[in-house]
Amino acid sequence: MEDTIFVSIASFRDSDCKNTLKSLFQNATHKERVFVGTCEQNHPDKTEEMCELGTPEGSGADIPPHHVRRMVLHDKDARGPTFARYLCTTLWQGEKYFLQLDSHMRLVPGWDEKVVSMLKNVQQRRGKSKIVLSTYVNGVESYDGYLKGDEEIRKRSPRMCQAFFNQQGMVSFHGANILDNTPEPFEVPFVAGGFIFCEAADFMREVPQDPYLDDVFVGEEILLSARLWTSGFDIFTPNENIAFHKFTREGEPKFWENERDDDQGSQRVRYLLGLDTKKPQVAKKYLDRFGMGKERTLDEFWAFAGIDPKNKKVTKNFCGGPLIPEPHDGWRPSLKRKKGIFTIVILLLFAVLLLAAAGAYIRTR
Repeated sequence: MEDTIFVSIASFRDSDCKNTLKSLFQNATHKERVFVGTCEQNHPDKTEEMCELGTPEGSGADIPPHHVRRMVLHDKDARGPTFARYLCTTLWQGEKYFLQLDSHMRLVPGWDEKVVSMLKNVQQRRGKSKIVLSTYVNGVESYDGYLKGDEEIRKRSPRMCQAFFNQQGMVSFHGANILDNTPEPFEVPFVAGGFIFCEAADFMREVPQDPYLDDVFVGEEILLSARLWTSGFDIFTPNENIAFHKFTREGEPKFWENERDDDQGSQRVRYLLGLDTKKPQVAKKYLDRFGMGKERTLDEFWAFAGIDPKNKKVTKNFCGGPLIPEPHDGWRPSLKRKKGIFTIVILLLFAVLLLAAAGAYIRTR
């Protein structure tokens, strides 16, 4: 079978999506083998958010005809990244490989040959097809330096090292450490949603994206990691840079601005990971299809990952050295928390004003 690649790109009101698409095709050695499925959640009046480049002749990317399959939703219908990625996978048409990207990324020249060769080497070394390459990739601010041949950038690449428990008790990941390239991809227990590469058929059949994780932005990566590992997939960090990511998108719309009060998606994550015994209605849906695999147990995954879910402790740093201190919870608060904090501040200010007014009244008597 020809080494065709299906690229899944979920986009929420992202004007940079078209640039990601352009970089993808411009930098592919065999662009005729690259097929893209986009799920675009856009405001209907914002044409700049569309993930399209116009005519191939005018785009500068030389995109082969019919190589981009688009699904477009109203942004008000967005239900978070996992649901959008699930919709992207419905556009797969039997390509051999699967690549999941975010909609604000840049690819290195020859990325397609590099990542296919990397995957095949690990498959041969392990004697199995169920291998996943994944990591938090380097920041896009290093991309120009990479293209210009900066050896300090080229000889180092990101590696996911360690998990931690955030303030909500959910397993999250420290960002990737930028370390010297290793001779071979490095085995880790974690996948990052913004870069996943593997053989498509195994992934689609055994670990399909879960469409019932509404509004989940923290927790879906550790859940997918556990589902993949328990299904017999081994996960590796690429040993060189393949893509770069725009992490700071200040002023750009975010899906959680449409956040609903329904927390069942997060409860489903916690239930599937054994972090909570509550059984919300959505947690029970299609567990045979979207639950854990049958080749290894969840307890074995926690042990391999160095995570103690009962005592909420982490015991392994996959980059070596001491454990990385737990960060302050930098993830966005929910809108409910934001509103609650705002309300408290207003009430405190009101109380201060009342006390000041009372004091002034007493002094005048």
